[in-house]
Amino acid sequence: MSKIKDSSKKEFLDENEIMLLKNYDSEFPNLIFTKEMFLFSYYSRGINFIDVLLLKKSDRSGDTITYIRRKTGVIVSFKLNDYTKEIIKKYSAEPSSPYIFNFIIAQDPSENYIQNKKRKVLTQRINEPLKKIIEELEIPKNITYYCARHSFATQLKFNNISIDITKEALGHKDIKSTMAYLNSLPSKKLDQIIEDVLV
Repeated sequence: MSKIKDSSKKEFLDENEIMLLKNYDSEFPNLIFTKEMFLFSYYSRGINFIDVLLLKKSDRSGDTITYIRRKTGVIVSFKLNDYTKEIIKKYSAEPSSPYIFNFIIAQDPSENYIQNKKRKVLTQRINEPLKKIIEELEIPKNITYYCARHSFATQLKFNNISIDITKEALGHKDIKSTMAYLNSLPSKKLDQIIEDVLV
């Protein structure tokens, strides 16, 4: 029973909910920032926020970003789309900064600085405002920034992408991590798949 409960805790936004979020507008720039950071992760293979913080200009070659995932040490590459390129442009760091985004100001940041910056931005500028956005959109889910990663992975599963490809996309070291990570298909999705198969 505990395993069943654990698997049900992995919240994600489905395709329709992602579009609702993408179309969300507000007069408050802080809410737009929150939305765009969530969607940057979703469209960038579920990149963790610590890795967003530490993305460097040298990690980008044309429309491709290649970085070493901090948690696993795995090299991950992803292609920017028009939407994510605009987000980078909007929140880009100063020309003198080695970083892509304007979060880290210190020239040689300590680990303590990085962790404090991550916690502060995630809590105050992303997760708290995100709750307000999700409520406004009338989505009955407890969504945080990290759910962008779950949403990305779940969409791959919904579209029958192999577990091996999903593993590579997420930057996992082994298949077990990926399998434990993915959500079970919702009943409605399973019903539709079965109806399409059975005559």
